[in-house]
Amino acid sequence: MTIPIVFCSDNNYIPYMATAIQSVVENSSKEFHEVDLRKNFTSK
Repeated sequence: MTIPIVFCSDNNYIPYMATAIQSVVENSSKEFHEVDLRKNFTSK
């Protein structure tokens, strides 16, 4: 069974998003995860 996981982020949230994804990988069962990353990267 595939478990879809969606993250939306901008540049300010990237470190926290990476931590959340790593936590999912380390603490979940061995089932396949499909991670969809949506970004809004704008430079000022």
